[in-house]
Amino acid sequence: MNLFLLFGCTPPPQAPDNLEQLSDYLFAHSFDEDTEALEMGVQNLKLWLSDDLNLANTVEGYQVNKLENESVATLDEKERMIQDTLIGAAIAYEHTLTVEEIIETCFVENWADVYDGTYELYEREFSEDPSCLLDKSCSEISYQTNSESKWAGLISVTSETHGQLRWVKIPDVGWTFLLRNWLYKPASVEPESLGIIVNAQYYLMMMYPSDDGTLIRTSMTWIDTDYGILPFDEDWAKNQVVSNMQK
Repeated sequence: MNLFLLFGCTPPPQAPDNLEQLSDYLFAHSFDEDTEALEMGVQNLKLWLSDDLNLANTVEGYQVNKLENESVATLDEKERMIQDTLIGAAIAYEHTLTVEEIIETCFVENWADVYDGTYELYEREFSEDPSCLLDKSCSEISYQTNSESKWAGLISVTSETHGQLRWVKIPDVGWTFLLRNWLYKPASVEPESLGIIVNAQYYLMMMYPSDDGTLIRTSMTWIDTDYGILPFDEDWAKNQVVSNMQK
């Protein structure tokens, strides 16, 4: 890869205010004990994405750089502050698969096998057997992941991620499945001489049925990374966030 070819690329378009605000709002309220705020957020997201043009544009990917301190303040016992180096993206998919098929692949099966060749190490521990999500015999579980992966065969990234999975039946939408996770602490990146620091990452995914019988999956992520001595600019980084989410 010729790193110097990465300069000057055009970033993804900035999300409309309503999508950017919804993304922040939904991340904050997706696992509230009282689901009223979550229900309102998903209903508004479904309404916005029911417009064919909005859906098509979101499939292509938007920047969503807004995430408030209050939205990450109660994830766990750690104190977190959003920095102005945070960048984010939102994308949508329309699937013919069922939610249960996606849960089976992403959580019941071994993810390291699904993404064979991506990880040097991948360990994931659930608060209970995730297969209970398939028949909704459980409605909410949590998990912790420890992983080590390599980028371009040269850069090693070791991280600890904490996550939550949840089913919620939302009026006028139906059964909605949610995933929220976050980097528990800054990732370890080697070789240290490159000066790369992954300070934080936050992710939210929702899946709900559309009115025409397909499945709508919407994902939002925010990441705060210092690329050290590597010649990457912010526009390149934003495009990479969208590109990685579309895989």
